Amino acid sequence: MFVPIIFLLIFIAIVYFLQTWSIKNALKGVEYKREVSKLLNAPGEPFSLISSITNTSFRLIPFVAVHENLTEEISHNFKVYLMPRSKLVRKVETSLPKRGRYLFSRAIINGGDFLGISENYQAFSTRCEIIIYPEEISGNYINRVTGSFLGDVSVSRFIVPDPTLVTGFSEYTGREPMKSISWMQTLRSGTMMVKNYDYTTELSATVVLSLDYLSDVDLRLPEGAPELVEKSLSIARTICETLNKRKIRYDFFSNMSPMGRTGTWDYVNEGLGDRHLSYILEGLGRASLLRNEPLEQLAARVSKRQLANKSIIFIVPNNEYRAMQIIKQSGKEIKSLTVVAADKVGG
Repeated sequence: MFVPIIFLLIFIAIVYFLQTWSIKNALKGVEYKREVSKLLNAPGEPFSLISSITNTSFRLIPFVAVHENLTEEISHNFKVYLMPRSKLVRKVETSLPKRGRYLFSRAIINGGDFLGISENYQAFSTRCEIIIYPEEISGNYINRVTGSFLGDVSVSRFIVPDPTLVTGFSEYTGREPMKSISWMQTLRSGTMMVKNYDYTTELSATVVLSLDYLSDVDLRLPEGAPELVEKSLSIARTICETLNKRKIRYDFFSNMSPMGRTGTWDYVNEGLGDRHLSYILEGLGRASLLRNEPLEQLAARVSKRQLANKSIIFIVPNNEYRAMQIIKQSGKEIKSLTVVAADKVGG
């Protein structure tokens, strides 16, 4: 009778030790990582959220519960067990309907104890983000002003006859087409260099985005101001994509305040191609409802840098007439100017 009691006490002691140890070390050796298949996506475009859980220890972890609160719209919960020295990768396809920057910052992981009656948890921080750029916009007004602007750009090509003249060289930024690289200058300088062309002989344009609300009376925001910002961003996307499809080089000015990254996107050098376009789309996706400077200062910056014969399109949230006055008073005369106001776009 005495011997079984001793064994029972020993058994209880072992179970108690294992239970205490398992609660304390339930998540020891567990590593968690989250990433997305694509940083930059269109509204409603599918992308994959990839979660990986790794057991770096030499023991079996019988119970792990993962709670991923990604956004208000997206929340994932799942349970797994982890073999020793193993890794589990889980891929979920989803999408986001609205423009913006989405930050997936943390996840909560619960680990079970030896008896399965208690849990321990740990918060994992993951700086994982995704950018949704603006939706495309259309309508009679935007089609009319875009067509007029593109017509001015095309006509400007024939101001000076070909061939094009190289006026200098500058460092390669990654957004210029490969054909503009000067391999001779690259060898001489040891740095990738590209050719700068005479703007009067090459198809080129300037896109300017202002998020400044304009009023003739007071400083109050117009009704529906956030919607006007979203339309302005969508117009900028539509214009830049159209120029890219037409093989028209363009630079980009803005006074938008981006979220979550160093840099203001206040000026993007002239370029062409998908990389150039993607960089601008990222800035449009990161844009907040705030602006860094008023339209007067933005117009002065544009006037200071632009050649008189270059076609320029200004995108503003509202008050097309007032915007035109400010731009024309900014300094240098602009040969071809188009102003697009978001409040004129229906829908």
